[in-house]
Amino acid sequence: MKRVMEYEKEKAGRCPEEMSHTHPGYDVESKNQAGHIERYIEVKSCPSVWDGRGVAMSKTQFEKAVELGENFWLYIVERAEQEDFNIVRIQNPARLVNQFFYDDGWREVGE
Repeated sequence: MKRVMEYEKEKAGRCPEEMSHTHPGYDVESKNQAGHIERYIEVKSCPSVWDGRGVAMSKTQFEKAVELGENFWLYIVERAEQEDFNIVRIQNPARLVNQFFYDDGWREVGE
């Protein structure tokens, strides 16, 4: 979260506000200089390079992404604890989804 807050302030010139940990749907509201929210940001982090395991969004986060459309951003922080971290920023990720995966945890709800 710290990396994203710094990026939004220092590189993007916006004023980010971190939401509470119980806030549904996203982690950060980032406002322009006029005080209007430009980005609703969901933050995911990876300890190393973002790989085939991917990152997951909750149902609530995905629904919020659909609702907010172009104003919703998914930020994936690769190598989050390292100095050479990288932030991948994806606008409106819900419109780009073309498949869903079900992991082995789904066995519990199957017959």
